[in-house]
Amino acid sequence: EYVARMGGEEFVLVLPGFEPNVLEQKIEQLSRMVATVGTDVCGEELISISVGAAFYGSDGEDPEQLLTVADRRMYKQKNQHRELAVMPVKNWLRALTAAS
Repeated sequence: EYVARMGGEEFVLVLPGFEPNVLEQKIEQLSRMVATVGTDVCGEELISISVGAAFYGSDGEDPEQLLTVADRRMYKQKNQHRELAVMPVKNWLRALTAAS
């Protein structure tokens, strides 16, 4: 197992032997933990994590390919988080527009 910081808030974990379904469960646990800690500290759910996984063989066979796939998946998830964050504002604006 190996952990490295890629940039500001980005980390890479190399986890040999993790199967996709096991990793998905671990990511979900970590996501809940981060949200809970953020709520405990800030009083509301302000913190989330975005994770992009890639698997040797099915997603690529060299580090560059694997990082590219994982990065693309992470940014897709990050964009989904942003969409969820602005959804209440969009709904409010729609309601306001419909009422006028």
